[in-house]
Amino acid sequence: MCHTAARYWKAHGYGEQSCNLLLTQLRQFKRDKRENSLFNLDYDSKSETPFNWWLTYEESEEMPLVTLAQKMFSITPSEAGCERNFSILKWFYGDF
Repeated sequence: MCHTAARYWKAHGYGEQSCNLLLTQLRQFKRDKRENSLFNLDYDSKSETPFNWWLTYEESEEMPLVTLAQKMFSITPSEAGCERNFSILKWFYGDF
């Protein structure tokens, strides 16, 4: 996951120092479950979405994990891949 996050971060124009901070925060998030941890807020999947939970934190240069999470959870899943396949089949075989 860290490698994928680092590639994504770099592809979106962030520098090496910001990427290192992101990776540090990812490791901290994974291992730090203490009560006073920075990322230890309750989450109720019945009343909120992961995106809304991450909105608890403000985006900032010091918090690249928050920025990454908000970007990732704002992506809307779609059926674009499936639709693309049907368009290709339509091109091969014409309208059904």
